[in-house]
Amino acid sequence: MAYLVKITSRAERDLAGLYEEINAEHSDAALKWYRGLKETILSLDEQPNRCPVVRKMGVITPVVRPQA
Repeated sequence: MAYLVKITSRAERDLAGLYEEINAEHSDAALKWYRGLKETILSLDEQPNRCPVVRKMGVITPVVRPQA
């Protein structure tokens, strides 16, 4: 592990909201996607440059996509 990945409380709330929005509790496909997203976020500890940082409306926004 080269870097520490910290999921902020805001990000946790966003993830919880996303979990509800995609109905992951009742959909195997949604749950699989959600778990993949969390794994991808946490994998940034070893591959931090994998996801580029983009500017959106003057704010720097990291782009995180689940790995296939």
